[in-house]
Amino acid sequence: MAGEQYEVDTMYPGFIIEASGSDAAFAKRTFIWAMEAEKTHAQLFQEAISIVELRIKESWVGLPKALYVCAACGFTTRTREEQAHCPVCKLPYDKFEVIR
Repeated sequence: MAGEQYEVDTMYPGFIIEASGSDAAFAKRTFIWAMEAEKTHAQLFQEAISIVELRIKESWVGLPKALYVCAACGFTTRTREEQAHCPVCKLPYDKFEVIR
């Protein structure tokens, strides 16, 4: 979990600052998308840790479950979102990859 938080709190913000100062718009956008995706990864990871620590047997952690991953930015969700597009990069949800 510490590694996930480091990416969200320190690593990607530093990359974004660096890219902002070098007129590298594509790099900056990529780092912003990656940071937003890492936020979802950290949230899922923390939820899984809590479920395991509480020894909850009937949960998405212990049962076969699909995860939906944006093919462009890596945003990850446990549910098929009702919106038409990824909240981070706006890729249509029908382009998401299903990971089981």
